[in-house]
Amino acid sequence: VVGELRDPGTVYFGDITIKEIASIAPPLDIVLDSPWIYTRGAELGSKGDFTGSVFPAVKAEKLRITFDGKTQELDCAPEIRFALAVPAEPGRQVIRFELLDAAGKVIAADKENFTVRGPAPATNSHVVTFDAQHRMFLDGKPFFAIGCWGNRGPIPREESYFRLSDLGFNMVMCGATSLDAVDASGMYAMLGMNNGTIFKDIPEKAKLENVIRYAEGLKTVLSHPALVCYFSVDEPAWRGVQLGPYQSGYRLFRDYVDPWRPVFLNEAPRGTPEALRPSGAACDIYGIDIYPIPSPNNHSELVDKFATSVGKYTEMCRVTVRDRKPVWMTLQGFAWGQLYKREEIYPTLEESRFMAYDAIAHGATGLFYWGLWLGEGQNDAFLENLKKTLHEITAAAPFLVGDTVEGETAAETPDIRVMQKRSSHGDLWIVLNESPEEKQVVLKGKFPARPAELSGKALPAPDGGALAFALPGYEVRVFRDADKPMPEPLYVPKPKREYKAYKSLNGYRQASWVWYPGTNSVAGAMAYFRQEFDLGGKMPGKAELSVACDDMFRCWINGELVMEQTGWQDAFTLDVAKYLKPGKNTIRIQGADAGGPPCGLIYAIICDNGVKILSGKDTEASLDGRDSWKPAQVLAPYGRGAWLSNVSARAYEPPRQPVPLPESR
Repeated sequence: VVGELRDPGTVYFGDITIKEIASIAPPLDIVLDSPWIYTRGAELGSKGDFTGSVFPAVKAEKLRITFDGKTQELDCAPEIRFALAVPAEPGRQVIRFELLDAAGKVIAADKENFTVRGPAPATNSHVVTFDAQHRMFLDGKPFFAIGCWGNRGPIPREESYFRLSDLGFNMVMCGATSLDAVDASGMYAMLGMNNGTIFKDIPEKAKLENVIRYAEGLKTVLSHPALVCYFSVDEPAWRGVQLGPYQSGYRLFRDYVDPWRPVFLNEAPRGTPEALRPSGAACDIYGIDIYPIPSPNNHSELVDKFATSVGKYTEMCRVTVRDRKPVWMTLQGFAWGQLYKREEIYPTLEESRFMAYDAIAHGATGLFYWGLWLGEGQNDAFLENLKKTLHEITAAAPFLVGDTVEGETAAETPDIRVMQKRSSHGDLWIVLNESPEEKQVVLKGKFPARPAELSGKALPAPDGGALAFALPGYEVRVFRDADKPMPEPLYVPKPKREYKAYKSLNGYRQASWVWYPGTNSVAGAMAYFRQEFDLGGKMPGKAELSVACDDMFRCWINGELVMEQTGWQDAFTLDVAKYLKPGKNTIRIQGADAGGPPCGLIYAIICDNGVKILSGKDTEASLDGRDSWKPAQVLAPYGRGAWLSNVSARAYEPPRQPVPLPESR
């Protein structure tokens, strides 16, 4: 029994009974082959068979498969291969799998859907597919994802997207309200899914009704030019999340909402492939986040606590999904000292570069980064080094989406890993020294007469089919044929406008979360808030209002409606100087929860004449918005408590859809 406390505390165990179990895996693990594994279906008019494997975890004699009115029985083995004809008629059918004992009795059973469907609607912005080598194709064109989980720093979200694009990212995780800003910045979007709607632990029929309602709400989003994939859940196994609701929700989403774009799920560097396999079944793209710098670092649960753990976890991901799905690894974009108030040691250029190529050389077909901090307090040297790495990966991407060549290049030196990629632009070699000591590398194979690194730096000429050079510990050489021109980068959208940054005062970071006393844990709670303030006769030239509410709000200044929005992740920011007047002023806010407490509100007005109005001890609250006003409950200063530091500044824009709040009383 292993326990891990996430905060200081004490845990007591009692009445423990230990029982042996035969397997932690499901009795039947059903895995389709590519490309059917992504859509669990085929396009109308497809001919021939679709294939897959069944991995039984219990002893059986036969596997019986029933599909499209036909039944077949196959002998059991550790991996049972099957082939089934693609139905001629459109629609969804069930494939039934049953394990039989020697007497023909069913000892385990499971099912899988298979849908024959037409092409994606013309209103869909993009179609994403993957091939047998798990390479991504966006509308039929190869694409190598270099993504970011977002910016933890204080600058406005729109500005962060433009800066992330400049750093070399081509994709970012975001919410629906940020799609326009992502598109304007020249990146694609991975849209966070509504976990409370799709992944609830409720009966299948009720869940399907939820998913269909969710699909209705997503209709306008499905046509958005930025949207290329979805994100479901982060680190479910480590957090003890029940995977059954995620598996069923994922399948319903892919069947009824969007079968043409994939779902990504990320795990922590914990557990074994057998334990993680249920989460691998709840997504189309799988990955693990691993942050090993400074090394040795206990973020890795493996014996390997160094940068090479990145490659080992990439291999673990491939084993978890039985090498049937793409692996996108999440790498280190921060310093651990940022989180724990100690010395901030960021990955160096060499370390960032090594970790990126170590993931790729072990089979990752996309890279993401977590922890980027842009704005006040950012580390410019780290960002400049990361930018060099990302721009190099971008330059290499036309090769990286080529075929992986096996067996043509061999390293005669221990601890040297080689990947050879072949495309229409020629071959690319990635050579990593996966040891801390410098190595005299000797490679055998067919090499160009003038090998050179992507930077143009020449390598020694090959001699008799051998290429030799020195390679320091934990470093990389990436080379190609210098006599061939470098290819153009893979297509990504260009920024649609120049972002004119403004200096946000981030006033909400000085404020506190508040709510009506005793109701912040009540699902669906609604309350009203107000604060009076006196400007005297000195009027400000600028007054920056910031509001964030878990989950929706309307805000008035002196009776004028100035904001209404949803989404607690954003502190919506607007200059409200024109709504202010000399003497007494009032800010009034109506806030409500959307069904998933806790509830909370935070706001601030920062004036350029030095006046600050902050939510906290001076905020009044009411349940009915009439006369029953009392001091609001101060939940926590910004950056503490349930919401931590997850709110980002965002320039206010009116909502796309009406905010589902009743009219103010």
